[in-house]
Amino acid sequence: MRRKKLQPTKIALLEAARSALAEKGHSEFSMRSVAKEGGVHLRTVQYYFPTRRDLLTEVLEYTLSTYYLGQYPVTRNNFSGLSPDKKFDTVIGFLFDDLKEPFVGQFFPEIWALAARDEDASAALDRFYVLHRQSIAAIIAEVKPQLSARSIAQRTAIVAMLIEGLLLLVGHGKPTHSELRGLRSEVIRQCRNIIDLDE
Repeated sequence: MRRKKLQPTKIALLEAARSALAEKGHSEFSMRSVAKEGGVHLRTVQYYFPTRRDLLTEVLEYTLSTYYLGQYPVTRNNFSGLSPDKKFDTVIGFLFDDLKEPFVGQFFPEIWALAARDEDASAALDRFYVLHRQSIAAIIAEVKPQLSARSIAQRTAIVAMLIEGLLLLVGHGKPTHSELRGLRSEVIRQCRNIIDLDE
């Protein structure tokens, strides 16, 4: 996913918004709280983000482009020399490992909770997951080019949300369980099974 170059002030506000949501929680998230976090006037936030929905949408897309697409190898350039199967396994492994990052454990439960009761947050989160699924779908299409577009989209949704749900079990600070030793390898194997099924 390519993004136009953002102005430094806008980037600072997006970072402030992401921090405010992750650290202070959805109940205190507002354009005013972002202004306070960023050390600017409310009108500055409103200049860059006319509505709260604009702010939430851009925070999530910024998070996707910088935190995810900027860190895990979804782009063709970072996959140089890897087979489609290896690309898929690498991305699934990264996403599993990423669940244990403190930021992920703070940010996503907050945005999920906010989206459950806030229309703007729900729309922004939906947009985030559309882009996230598109990134994974591109890799699945390489692994299984014979699948229809519909099958790729549906299997992508299953794989993506399977991993998201694991945050509740293996996220940062969660208790460890001996029976789950080796879960990372099993997740990769089962995700492969999902996409390998015939139509």
